[in-house]
Amino acid sequence: MFRVLIVAILLIPVLFMSGCGSSSSSSAATASSTIASFVIVDTNQAVCYDSLGATITCGASYAGQDAEYAGPAPDYTNNGDSTVTDNNTSLMWAATTINNVDYADSVTT
Repeated sequence: MFRVLIVAILLIPVLFMSGCGSSSSSSAATASSTIASFVIVDTNQAVCYDSLGATITCGASYAGQDAEYAGPAPDYTNNGDSTVTDNNTSLMWAATTINNVDYADSVTT
């Protein structure tokens, strides 16, 4: 009876590990095949810069800057009710104005 108990104790973790491995690999395959779909609106950035802020040719040593990519142009509608709609993403934003606020005031409010 003691030998049966030892064998059972040794086999239980093996069964759990083998079950976990097969289910996680199938869910990982499912998750990696799912593609999110959303709009990335263009930033209207037209110039590329180096680390010192000097203008450079896009695609040079500082590749991956916004100016190298084109996307849908920003397109907004003022709804006339203190909201603005982004026509590319259908997101709605509150239209607010804060007058005469400098940086020091903005970080304290």
